[in-house]
Amino acid sequence: MSKLATAGLETCNPATWDSRRLWSLWDIMEKFDAGRLVETIHRLACAVALGTNDAAPLSSGMRSAIRNDFAELAAECERLGLLVPTHQCGTALKLIDLAASGVGAGETGALARLAAMVSSNIHIEMSARKYFSLSPENAKFYEPKEPLFGKDFETKFPSAAYEIDECGKCVAFDRSTAAVFHLMRVMEIGVRATARCLDIPDPLKPAERNWGFILGAIKKGIDGRWPNTADRHAGDGALFEEVYASLDAVRNPWRNATMHVENKYTPEEAEHIFVAVRGFMKKLSSRMDEGGKPLASTGQPS
Repeated sequence: MSKLATAGLETCNPATWDSRRLWSLWDIMEKFDAGRLVETIHRLACAVALGTNDAAPLSSGMRSAIRNDFAELAAECERLGLLVPTHQCGTALKLIDLAASGVGAGETGALARLAAMVSSNIHIEMSARKYFSLSPENAKFYEPKEPLFGKDFETKFPSAAYEIDECGKCVAFDRSTAAVFHLMRVMEIGVRATARCLDIPDPLKPAERNWGFILGAIKKGIDGRWPNTADRHAGDGALFEEVYASLDAVRNPWRNATMHVENKYTPEEAEHIFVAVRGFMKKLSSRMDEGGKPLASTGQPS
């Protein structure tokens, strides 16, 4: 490979990667999708390093291939916000187009120098930034292939999408306490849906919007619909008895604790809470949507 092809291009040993440390993207370019950028630079450098004769002509096929590579490089540099390399790639494209029309000279040498400058300036601009690398285990929370709480839940509880997405990103970057915070906001959506399913009006006063008040209303709604223990052995009676118990159990150790700055969560604790909240919300979505529909039965269990 020519000196031009290897100038400024560096790799690192994947065995030394830590999923949570900061890296220069240039150092780990081949690990990320930007590996395509590296490949294009290598291919371009090899193509234009045809000799020392600045006036060496390019065949139409070679010219077309080099133009495609510069165009691809220009688009990627623009997407990444790399200003100088984008401009230099544009200059190369103009030079190629002029040479193709018979205008200008020294095409090969000029393109070789431009390719070297583009490579060097990509290195410089990317080295000034910091990027995170994610392990495959963490990456599945950042960009899940399937909804984190399942497709059925996503359809029935669309207002929870933002909180779940933010939670997933926090889990991916080991921001455990923040992840639990978003999970508790998802639970609040579940509390509201449960109340609506029991035909309890949404609270209007600020003081009535806390978990304690709403859970109290839910308890009254359950007691009113299924006053006897026997009524809660099956159907909606059993379901809402279980839902209330779960919400009440979550309120003090997780929900209320998350609101206090002295409480922090480890990645293991956040993962445990994530699994528990997901299980609860999926169970809830198997019975109702976020509007509480269909409404709970009244009187005897269904």
